[in-house]
Amino acid sequence: MKNKATINNPLVQNIGTLLKRSIELLQDVKEHSENEQDARQVADRELLQALNTVTPLLHPAIQEQLAQLVNLRNEIHSPYLGRATTITQLHHNNEKRPDLPGWAQPE
Repeated sequence: MKNKATINNPLVQNIGTLLKRSIELLQDVKEHSENEQDARQVADRELLQALNTVTPLLHPAIQEQLAQLVNLRNEIHSPYLGRATTITQLHHNNEKRPDLPGWAQPE
């Protein structure tokens, strides 16, 4: 059962409108996008915007967890993190190969 006070709240109505626009945009992108990477970027941006939009309605503890989730997502999407992970993996693989020259051995 819907709470009338919540339904009539201008903030909730505004958030509902913003979320509907995001849904419509993503449906359009899904149906008409020819570039998968661009579609993913639009979807990611809209999802983050939706999370930021609804965050004020959430309990402070949940807001904190959501902020941690978004921060982790941002760290994972960082191009520098990807390069660092690749270099670390190369070092670990080189440790297993004693036949490599000295310059290729990890310190």
